[in-house]
Amino acid sequence: MYELDTISNTSLNLFLSMALMSLNISKLIDLALPMIVILIVQAVVMMLWAYFITFNITGRDYDAAVMAAGHCGVGLGQTPNAVANMSAVIEKNGPAPTAWFVLPVVTVQCFPGDNLALHQGIYAANPGDMVIGDCDGVVVVPREYEDEVFAKAKAKFEKETHIVEALKQGKTTLEIYGFDRLIEKLMA
Repeated sequence: MYELDTISNTSLNLFLSMALMSLNISKLIDLALPMIVILIVQAVVMMLWAYFITFNITGRDYDAAVMAAGHCGVGLGQTPNAVANMSAVIEKNGPAPTAWFVLPVVTVQCFPGDNLALHQGIYAANPGDMVIGDCDGVVVVPREYEDEVFAKAKAKFEKETHIVEALKQGKTTLEIYGFDRLIEKLMA
C-alpha cells in the first residue's frame, strides 16, 4: 500500500505543479476578491450542510462523520477530494467500511437523463450505472447487475464481520475456516 500511496501522491503533486505553472495569474487578479468571497461562502455553507444535514441523516456515528468529511470534499471539489478527506479521517481514527462504500456510490452515480457517459479503459459507464471508487480503484456496476452485486457485497461484508468477531474471540483462522477438522482427518 505504501508504494501505491507514494505513486499516487507523486502523480498528484506533478499534476498540480503543471497546472499551476500554466496558470496565468495576472489575468485572474480582477476576479480575486469575488473568488475569495465565493470560496468562503461555499466553505461555510458546505460545513453547515455537512454537519446539520449529512451527519444527522447518515446516523450521527463515526461512519456518518466520515461521510460528512467526504461530502465536504465533494462540495468543495470532486470525488477525489471526498476520497482524500475520508482517507485523512480514517487514517487518524480507524476504518469506516460503510462510508467507503456509500459515499463514492452517491457522489459518482450517473442518473438516467444526465446524458453522461464516463469512459475508463475499454468499458464506458452509462447513465444509471453505478461507479464505485475508493483508494484501491474504481468499479463500474451496470444497472442490470446492481441488485446482484449489492447482495453479494452485503453477504461478503457480513461474512467478514463474523470472521473478525471470531478472531476477536480468540479463534484461529484454521478453526474459522474449518481447516482444523480437515487436518485432523488427514493426520488420522
